[in-house]
Amino acid sequence: MAVRAVLRRAFTLYWVQILISLLIVAIFAGAAALWDEDDLLEDADAVVSNPLQTTAAILALLHQLDNANILPLYIALLLMTPLLLVLARRDDRLMLAAAAGIYLAARAFSLNLSTWPVEGTWFFNPIAWQLIFAIGIFAGRRFKRGGIAYDARLFAACLAVVAIAAVVRTDAFGYASGLWQDVHDVLDCGKTDLGFARLVHFLALAYIVYHSGLTGLIRRTRAFLPLCLIGRYGLPVFATGTVLSVMGEVIVETRSEAFSHEVALGAAIVAAASLCIISSPAALPRGETNPERGKADELGAHLTNGFVIVLAEVSNRLVVRNKPALQPHLSFPKIISACSSGAVRTRLV
Repeated sequence: MAVRAVLRRAFTLYWVQILISLLIVAIFAGAAALWDEDDLLEDADAVVSNPLQTTAAILALLHQLDNANILPLYIALLLMTPLLLVLARRDDRLMLAAAAGIYLAARAFSLNLSTWPVEGTWFFNPIAWQLIFAIGIFAGRRFKRGGIAYDARLFAACLAVVAIAAVVRTDAFGYASGLWQDVHDVLDCGKTDLGFARLVHFLALAYIVYHSGLTGLIRRTRAFLPLCLIGRYGLPVFATGTVLSVMGEVIVETRSEAFSHEVALGAAIVAAASLCIISSPAALPRGETNPERGKADELGAHLTNGFVIVLAEVSNRLVVRNKPALQPHLSFPKIISACSSGAVRTRLV
């Protein structure tokens, strides 16, 4: 039953991936024809030059557009889940050791899945990223047995890692220009193969969030509902955000004089989408069926919900573009909190 549910979810992700890819190609091709801008076909060039072959490759997940290369990773990880669960039932540590071994082999021998017809490899290497997925399974099973033990020294070390990373990533908050680039060139923090520094930073952040009581505090604030909605409707939020970001990219490329900064365009898209979400049942708390409640604070809450949901995707993809050849260091995993069965859980997106 569990395996069937995993396969069903993988198939759902698959058809969403295909739909997003085809929409991206249609948006770029249509915009290029409308405004006579051949540069817009850069991301869809392989499809336009060899449509039958590349379409078949997209259906087989062998060709992934720059804006649609995350879901294939999730699909691959879901297909690995039954094997990981089999090992976990024997011993959690055995599963974790096997995943770590595969990760080290992928890093040592540059193992990755190939793309076709454009020669290359997957932008998100599932052979490496399966380690963080296995760590999630390991932690989830430990939660059922009492959770992850608190250690004051480990917590302090995690705080130090996150604090130092914040200073470095922001170039000492603007006071040390070039600091991040200098450190990035030295540390193993690549995104494609799950760099070790990236992995350590994520684990440190997750440990802090888990033991800080932050999620308990958020549960008592207005911010909790939007975070729950992001997790509850994660797939449609992601898909909508991806398509909106592509539309925004087309606008930036064709009407750059009208938008001096991409943040302004992102804010405009978020505001427009938020107004649409206000009237959507998905923006209402579960169990709430009457949208005409006539309270200003509830209207404001729905606007906030829509803003946060769309901002989570649009800002990350429009302002921080997922183009490895141009800015490989500017996008990194996010932790998203989700409400499920009365508990707050975190997951990597």
